[in-house]
Amino acid sequence: MRGSALTTKERSYILGLFLGDGYANYRAKDRHYKIVFSLNSVKDKDIIKFLEYLLKKCGYNCYEVKDKRYNVVYIRVNSKKLFKHLLTEAKKLKSRCIVSDRNKILGLLSGLIDSEGYVGHGEILLSQSQKNYPVVKIMRYLADSLNLTKSVRRVPNTTEGTFIWRIRISTKFKNLSHISQKVRREYSGSRI
Repeated sequence: MRGSALTTKERSYILGLFLGDGYANYRAKDRHYKIVFSLNSVKDKDIIKFLEYLLKKCGYNCYEVKDKRYNVVYIRVNSKKLFKHLLTEAKKLKSRCIVSDRNKILGLLSGLIDSEGYVGHGEILLSQSQKNYPVVKIMRYLADSLNLTKSVRRVPNTTEGTFIWRIRISTKFKNLSHISQKVRREYSGSRI
């Protein structure tokens, strides 16, 4: 990743967002590498703007593709370098889940909150399906490392007949030097 223009927190934010709402696609036929972030086109305008700012800051061109049927906007980046970086870093995190740099933890957690989180009514909640348990472990590890974990629950997912993991973290997160757009939106007086 051409991350020299980005801070550790900003690079980690992109990775956290990718873990939650991103995917990578490689087409061997034409050697096309694509990273896609899926965000809500109505609620997540601030997250879309921030992500595009970060990607452009480190030299990547990104494209918005809107799907009005589902209020979804796809932020696409065609880059072999970003593709390999995000997949390598995601694989490392899923296998070892060890992060010691506080800025990296804050960036990852901010990206995960903005992709898989709910912020409102005096709570911050991270959710993930049972089938994506490695990301659940990462979420919990990051929250635990900042002493923010309030509860971890596995609840039935009635639509799929499986389970969803819900991790409640302390709203003390709003007072840390995070870059979460959802937390900023809800707690505008928080230190960013």
